[in-house]
Amino acid sequence: MRSHQLTEQPMANVDKAWLRMDSPDNPMVINGVLFVENAISRAEFVALVQERILQPFLRFRQRPVIRQRKYFWQECQDLDLEYHIPELKAPQLGAWTEASFKRACGDLVSRPLETDKPLWRFYFAPDYNGGSAVCFRIHHAYGDGLALISVLDSFSDQSVLDSSPAAKFKFPSYQPKSNKLLDRALFGITSAARSALFAGAWAYEAGRVTLQKSDSDTRFKQPLSKRKNVAWGDSLPVADVKAVAKALGCTLNDVVLGCVAGSLRQQLLRSGADVNQVSIRAMVPVNLRPLHEASKLGNEFGLVYLTMPVSECTAENRIRAVRKHMKSLKTGVQGRGTAAIGNQA
Repeated sequence: MRSHQLTEQPMANVDKAWLRMDSPDNPMVINGVLFVENAISRAEFVALVQERILQPFLRFRQRPVIRQRKYFWQECQDLDLEYHIPELKAPQLGAWTEASFKRACGDLVSRPLETDKPLWRFYFAPDYNGGSAVCFRIHHAYGDGLALISVLDSFSDQSVLDSSPAAKFKFPSYQPKSNKLLDRALFGITSAARSALFAGAWAYEAGRVTLQKSDSDTRFKQPLSKRKNVAWGDSLPVADVKAVAKALGCTLNDVVLGCVAGSLRQQLLRSGADVNQVSIRAMVPVNLRPLHEASKLGNEFGLVYLTMPVSECTAENRIRAVRKHMKSLKTGVQGRGTAAIGNQA
């Protein structure tokens, strides 16, 4: 039982938009898996969640509520940790296998979250591959990728975020040179001009995106299903991915997107599609806030529409094509324009 006064906060428009986009076939829930090398008990994991997630991050003690068409984050009197952190029993005697855990995760992510509780669950699986495993589910309204990575990073005794590319990225800061009247007036003029240029550029970009042809009809354009399947591959050494990125003068994300394009290409070739005549686009998130603000949670990112280079026949060419397209997209107005739409939702 809490002794302090329970909080209630208005919900940001962009977070509300993620709640309203929910549908039975496409819930706006972020799903993932965590692996713990050394086996721990559920009691130890629950204590870890309480100490490193529930105490520092108020949002995980809150649930969304709607009153008179207004959305709020409302702190819960008590959390049902049996619901939020259930223990998964292996389907057979003994420990989990990779195949059985994948099937279990597929069953879990196909289920809706209960809306009268905070919209997150950590399913704890003991005895997995000599350690433990967790299938986590967190609604997108709670935060974007960078925000939730900062939450999950809290599980670790030593943070790895400071070594990430997001930590090195510097956002431009616009402010007057001083409080003098002339400097403030010049700043106002340049700010107005900057806003006008952005509005014009976004209007052009919105028209261009709207008039683009639809993606090609491929095996990937199928009706959504409530049933979801979960799969993952072997982990890649980060040092190897960084080495590829350095050699090609691109980012880690460029390398990953190039690999995704290669996978799409292989699937299309197996289905007999002509990859030279196929157009497939991906919506790629672009972070719009500095790393030190990620712990505030919420959503603060834009989306850009990337044409996947499935026609390129080599991995190097696919990665170089992604680098070229993403560089122009990230320096344009598309990402900030889509974020502005979300904030007005």
